[in-house]
Formats: sequence, structure tokens, C-alpha cells
Amino acid sequence: HAPSKWAEGVRVETLHGENLLAVDERPLLKLMEFKRVRDFEFSLVLSERSKKVLKVNSAQLVNGQKQLIGMVASFQNVTKQKLVLSELKKLSWTVEYSPVSILITDYNGYIDYINRKFIDMTGYSRGDLDGKKPAYLSAGKTPDRIYKGLWRTLMSGQEWRGEFLNRKKDGQCYWSKQLIAPIVNEQKQITHFVAIQEDITEQKQAIEVLSHQASHDELTGLLNRRECEARLDRVIQSAQLLHSNHAFCFLDLDKFKIVNDTCGHRAGDFLLREVCDLFKQQLRQRDTLARLGGDEFGIVMEHCSITQGKDLANKICQVIADYEFMWEGQVFKIGVSIGLVAIDKNSASYTTTVSLADDACYAAKKSGRGRVCVAGE
Repeated sequence: HAPSKWAEGVRVETLHGENLLAVDERPLLKLMEFKRVRDFEFSLVLSERSKKVLKVNSAQLVNGQKQLIGMVASFQNVTKQKLVLSELKKLSWTVEYSPVSILITDYNGYIDYINRKFIDMTGYSRGDLDGKKPAYLSAGKTPDRIYKGLWRTLMSGQEWRGEFLNRKKDGQCYWSKQLIAPIVNEQKQITHFVAIQEDITEQKQAIEVLSHQASHDELTGLLNRRECEARLDRVIQSAQLLHSNHAFCFLDLDKFKIVNDTCGHRAGDFLLREVCDLFKQQLRQRDTLARLGGDEFGIVMEHCSITQGKDLANKICQVIADYEFMWEGQVFKIGVSIGLVAIDKNSASYTTTVSLADDACYAAKKSGRGRVCVAGE
């Protein structure tokens, strides 16, 4: 039959949508003309919603005299296989070019696959991680209990969510937020594990900055009043429960206003930072120094008797008395007045403790400045 008659009622296409009878090779036409053709596939479009993919295998028939007498062809319906293959290819490209980082391991935890986003994010190539486990990426900061909990969750068939501090190929650390899930086969047996990862380093850093700003004084870098009171409250609760002894100092600089009014706020800020360094040099490692506001400071002295606290406070007074502040050729002498209060099992709230220390500091100023007064003495 002529090609047009053969194809009546259907449209014959290549797998790319071209009219197969119109292209140069025209394998169907050659086949009907008993010409040798390679195996090929084509689509029969029966209607807008009906398409069949056929695979054609053919062979020439010859007689005993080796004369061509015909052609035999087999048509295999491979529509379902093509659909499955198409879906698998689509899924493969979706994973490969996903905007999120994807890592797949086998059942034993060895890395089986990483996508392009993972390569871009970490700098590791597929060859770099061949035969490695995900722990190879760890920065060494994750406790073993996290890994144990992770595997316990996965082996029970559940998803695990969490964060890891990992290391890139260049040594740079990054925070990875991960969703890890088991992959099961038709028999519901776990065969692989897939990890979807997101680099959250910038978010972590932003949170740390905000957290630091919320608890620290911007000028001096010391803890602020709110954080100091929170720590003082914890120390008071500890004293009440464990009958331990601590102390709290309220410090107020003497003659600071003179420097501020004479030389300006810039000089005053510089003075405050220098004084803070002098305070720090006198403190023990367990002591907490905070700026309460203006030229007022607080020191939480943990596990410190009132006698030890008074000795330390007197040292601070002497150091500040010996200090000379120089600014644009001018020399200033300042001082510090300190109110000290004991913290023990009978201490009330932090509000009361701060108030008692503040009153003692006022008494120190009233009695001549540059000295220590203990609340209740």
C-alpha cells in the first residue's frame, strides 16, 4: 500500500513528534519496500489522548537461492516501559537539579549519590566522597548521642530532623539543617537513606548576633542589665537551695561627669571602655561583670564570702584611684564607689539584692567616694 493509505486514520510520529513518514529515513516505507532497516521505535497517535509506542524488529526473508522474497517484522508495544522510563528520567533530573542539597546513602550508610547543589554547597565532588560516610563531613562538634538518636529513628522507619555543624572541602564550617528519611522497597525493607540539606549558616549567625545584642552592652561588650539580673537571680536561687555563699557589687564611677562635660561623649565612651578593662583584670574567672547603665556596673561574685568580696572590691577601688585618664593633653583622675551585699540562703529576690547594693553604693559616695560599703554594716 502507499504510505498515505497505510497510515489512514492514524498519525505516525517519531518519538519527538515529527511525521515519521515525512522524514528522510522513512523506516516504515523502507520496511514495506523490503529494504533493510535498523530496529526503531515510533508512536501511533490514535486520538488526542491515545498514543502507543511501538518497537520494531525486522529481518529480510530470502529463499534457497538467496533471493529476497519478503520481510518479517515484529511490533512490540513498549508504551508502559517508555512511560516508566520517562518518569524515572524526569525524577532523576529533578533530583540532580534540585535547588536543595540531596545526599543518598546505601543501607550501611556509605554515600551513594550527591546532587549538583550538594557539590556547589560543600565543594566535594562525587569522587571525593566515594566510599565515605556522611560523618566524614562533620566538624567534630556533634555529640555521639545525636547520631545514636538519628539512627534509632531511621531504623524504626521514621524521618529525622535536625542540624549539624559540618565542614566544607576548603575547611570552612557551615550549619546544615537536615531532613533524613529511609527509602524502602516493595517489600517495605529499608534499602537506602536520603538526606535533604539546607545551609543555614547565615541564619545561625544572624540569630547569634541578635542574641548577643539582646544580652550585651553595645559600647563595652559587657553583659547588659537584663542579663546581669537574670544571672543574679539564678545565683540567689542556688544560694537558697544549696545554702551557698556569693556576693554582689554595685559600682558607680566618681567624677565621670566631669570628663563627659569637659571632653565630650566620645571621650566618655573611651574612658568607660578603659575602665572596663581595668575591672576585668581584677576579677576571677567565675565572676560576672555587667554594665547596668551609664557609668554604673555590677559584679556577680559566685562562691565568694563577703570578706573575699570586700577584699576584691577594695582592690578595684585602688586600681581606679591610681588610674589617670588622658585626653587631648588633659589628665583626669576618677574613682569608683562600690556597694557590696552578701548572697546566702536568706537572700530575697534579685530586685531586693540590687536595691541593697545600690543603697550601700550611695552610702559609699556620701561618706567620701572611692570606697566600699557593705550592706547591713
